[in-house]
Amino acid sequence: MNKKLVPSFRFQLADYRFGILIYYTVVLSLLALTFFTALLHKGVVISSGASAASVVFLFVCGLCAFKENFGMSLQNGVSRRTMFTARLWVTVGLSAGMAILDEALSRFFGFLGEAFLKDAAVYSTLFDQIFQGGWSFGEVLLLSVTFNFVLCLAASAIGYFITLMFYRLNKLGKILVGAGVPVFFMVVPPVLEVLDNAIFGEVLQRIARRVMGFLLPLLFGGVPNVIGTCFALFLVFSLFAWLLLRKAVVK
Repeated sequence: MNKKLVPSFRFQLADYRFGILIYYTVVLSLLALTFFTALLHKGVVISSGASAASVVFLFVCGLCAFKENFGMSLQNGVSRRTMFTARLWVTVGLSAGMAILDEALSRFFGFLGEAFLKDAAVYSTLFDQIFQGGWSFGEVLLLSVTFNFVLCLAASAIGYFITLMFYRLNKLGKILVGAGVPVFFMVVPPVLEVLDNAIFGEVLQRIARRVMGFLLPLLFGGVPNVIGTCFALFLVFSLFAWLLLRKAVVK
């Protein structure tokens, strides 16, 4: 085993300690506040727990996780491969830990809501809100945690890839990508729709609907599909990130 892998893992993981402490302090405070407010005023509170927020949190963390760790690793003789391997373990560990903790918080406040607020409160997980099925409670727990886990994996990997991509781009490339992507999605689809209506008789729209009608059920048509898609996104964006990292130099 690489002797520098564990120190690199610990160093990268340490970056998250303060942020996670603040994040869960805020999440727990908000959940508790909504519960006690509903309890005191006999109001209605609806919460999806912390799952969605954790996905956003890890995406943002992925955006901030590269430059400092990269420079520090190379200065201390840690190879790019070791650093990236440690990064993957940090991503998996954080995603698993946060998925379990989010599930525990959601179920805990769900039980409190059922016990004290009856029909006045609905505390459910993100998985519960998206999927409906005839699963047992144990199956729901396993599927929900797995669902949260792969969502966090994908979000973290995408964030890390984006920050690496911008790190490798020159100034012109950053401008083109940073401004070009939003402009593309704001301008090109409406223009294509106008051209399709005027020239092609909505052929492009029919093709797009057929393609989406095939892809959406395939990628997101059920729990296994969504889990598989998110895990595939994690693998693909991690691969792209490694291809960018292996030739990166300190700036």
